Amino acid sequence: MNYTTHDYSQSELAYKEFLRPSLQQAVDLLDIQGGFKILDAGCGPGAMFSYFAEKLNSTGIIYGIDASDIHLEAAHQIVKTNNFEKIVSLKNVNLFEDLPFENDYFDIIWLSDVLFPDDFGEQIYPTLKALYKILKPGGRIGIFYGNWLRLELLPGYTTIEHYISIANEKRKSSEFPWKPEVHPENAFRWLNECGFISCENKYVSTYYQSPLQNKTKNYLHYHLTQIYGKAIEFRLADFHISQTLIDEFHKITNLKDPEYILYSPFYHCAIHGQLTIGHKKPIIK
Repeated sequence: MNYTTHDYSQSELAYKEFLRPSLQQAVDLLDIQGGFKILDAGCGPGAMFSYFAEKLNSTGIIYGIDASDIHLEAAHQIVKTNNFEKIVSLKNVNLFEDLPFENDYFDIIWLSDVLFPDDFGEQIYPTLKALYKILKPGGRIGIFYGNWLRLELLPGYTTIEHYISIANEKRKSSEFPWKPEVHPENAFRWLNECGFISCENKYVSTYYQSPLQNKTKNYLHYHLTQIYGKAIEFRLADFHISQTLIDEFHKITNLKDPEYILYSPFYHCAIHGQLTIGHKKPIIK
């Protein structure tokens, strides 16, 4: 994979802003204290820095690591714009190689939509074991997924959305089968098998209803047309969506159509994110 040229910084920032209610709940569940050292592993363009900075209250440090120079440039701009220079340190680090940190160093390790089996299936367990080593005894790791496979963005059109969910997963797993043990929904299993204790799954929700703010409406339109739009046309020899459903989808997602779904005064949507938390065994004196 080429880490330096694949740029999705703006869409990632918009996605994280859309998930703000879920992410705020997730960060609250980590019980971050002032003075903590936090590793944002696979930080991308830096969307999470403001969440962590608010909890640290200028008395800790956030290390943002990513293997993409383009994403780190965007993250640097986030740092500069928000005056985070004193609490955020950025490093170009490949998460799947040797990590340049001492053992027992971080209080919190965070991974947000990072470990996916299509790219990193064989590296999930070795990576989590390496992260375990640099986490302090008693420290916590949080693995967050926005559950993009099962969104509820088309209220009333459950058949269309069901097929889109299937198509999205088939698109992602067409070359690398998503075995159950490395599916993102099994992060709970990963942590338990990598030595973490007191593991638990938490589910956090984002919900919107009409009238929508412009930024929310813009993101929803982007997601419906660019992500759902690609999935609805996806075909395999053993899978395709009927033309009737495809036509109906294009009708309700067309800005020029009076039945455009975001025009509805009764529109609502929900996203249920998954946060899996694990702890490193504390030292008992």
